[in-house]
Amino acid sequence: MRHLISLMLVIVGVIHLLPLSGVLGGPRLAAFRPAWQPAALVAGFVSVVSFLWLAWATGGYNAQLARVFTADLVALGCLVVAAVAYAIQRGG
Repeated sequence: MRHLISLMLVIVGVIHLLPLSGVLGGPRLAAFRPAWQPAALVAGFVSVVSFLWLAWATGGYNAQLARVFTADLVALGCLVVAAVAYAIQRGG
């Protein structure tokens, strides 16, 4: 489970590497520091869900934003997997 959480956080960190390299580079670091994983999960969910909500609410975005929207859907899936694995690992 620990490796699955790490992998999902690294994927989320890579997806956000270009647009938010300084802000959300934390998930890549937290992937290997279990004490930081809850904070990385929260930051990832806030970032991904807020972008998805803004893009959906605005609508009519171009092809470039559509690609980011798709990448964030993948990131959201990774975050869900990581959160479930973290909950299972913690026994709850």
